[in-house]
Amino acid sequence: MKPANVLLTAEGVPKLADFNISFSRSTDTSPVSYFGGSLAYMSPEQLEACHPGYDRTAADLDTRADIYSLGVLLWELLTGAKPFDDTTVPDDDLRPEIALDAALERRAGGATAAAVDQVPADCPAALRRILLTCLSPDRAERWADGAILAAQFDLCLDQHARGLVDPPPNSWRIRLRPFLFPLLALSIAIPNVLAAYYQRQLNTTLIHSRLDPATRATQRDVADLTNLIFFSAGGATLIYLGRRLLTIPHRLRTGRHCPPRALELARQDCLRLGHLAIAVVFVLWVAAGVIYAITIGVADGDLPVRTAVHLLLVSAICAAVAMTYPFFLITLYLLRCVYPMFLHHGQDFRDDGGSLTALAARCRRYLVVAASIPLLVVASATFLPVPDLLTTLTPLRTICVGGMIGFVGSYVLFRIIESDIRALLRVTGSGYPRAGPPRSR
Repeated sequence: MKPANVLLTAEGVPKLADFNISFSRSTDTSPVSYFGGSLAYMSPEQLEACHPGYDRTAADLDTRADIYSLGVLLWELLTGAKPFDDTTVPDDDLRPEIALDAALERRAGGATAAAVDQVPADCPAALRRILLTCLSPDRAERWADGAILAAQFDLCLDQHARGLVDPPPNSWRIRLRPFLFPLLALSIAIPNVLAAYYQRQLNTTLIHSRLDPATRATQRDVADLTNLIFFSAGGATLIYLGRRLLTIPHRLRTGRHCPPRALELARQDCLRLGHLAIAVVFVLWVAAGVIYAITIGVADGDLPVRTAVHLLLVSAICAAVAMTYPFFLITLYLLRCVYPMFLHHGQDFRDDGGSLTALAARCRRYLVVAASIPLLVVASATFLPVPDLLTTLTPLRTICVGGMIGFVGSYVLFRIIESDIRALLRVTGSGYPRAGPPRSR
């Protein structure tokens, strides 16, 4: 694939021509004279197939050799020069391997720094990265088929998608990447602390003031023990669920190699960690509410059904607060800062399309939960007797107003995440057909 073989129609549509190489009866023709200008557009593995000192044959070549040639062609169109200077390659009819060795040596390290400096300053970082990937000397690092490459070029035409995958060097998305663990911890801890504070204020007003000192002490001891166990178990579970995200991004930033399977699992963790983490939080909150009600009922011997139902609804409200807002915060951070990092490593991301679509559906469900928090507050108030309702009116109003504000914030985050998912679906090529494994030439 070279410029001489790309013809333009009257409408400017490129057409590929000359799909065969003429047969030469001469046995002593060197590769330089035999292939002419084609040598400069050949991939390293294709040069090795022509080299008498390598075991590689033409049957070993596949689509990735064409992707390399296309990368050279597009690089020349972009910069006006080839990425490799082959003007000094010797043409020795008696020893053709000299020419091939020289060409292979120039391609061993990919495009040179001098060639990269020729890229126009206004060239998107995504396009530069794509072309350098096409020119990788190791074909395992190139894309396996043209459909994936087409998705990458579509990325260059989408400013939003470009900003996600290849943000500017001084972008906050890059600056926040090293702080994955503290940011995830804060995203979960702050809403949980607010929910716990609200529950404590309401329960103190509604229950504690009516308990005798012995029952109050028992309830406090059980609550402290429950919090210790649940916080420890929840923290350990969350660390286990996010173990790959705590290690693999650091390895990628430091330039260490990660197996393809590990990268695939880390990408999937990015798209589902928010949901899994919040599921753990929800289970612990509901379990804590049940233990709280049982403790009071057993220790005091008198817990009206209406009050018990109200306590469980309060726990459900706190659980909704503690799970909904962290979900959107965690998902936004992982989708904007961490997941795009993995798109620079690996080959085929089309399998991520199902996970991205499922994530969009989960976001809509959690938005419904955020909208239901004020309604749950009103529902919980209906189970209180009038005297209790009057004493708890201020906390109920606070959580109701806070729930409305939280819904507005969740909706804003939801729209941002939804837009990012649409862009990432285009980036991963999830709408492109699968071309199968690389085919022999």
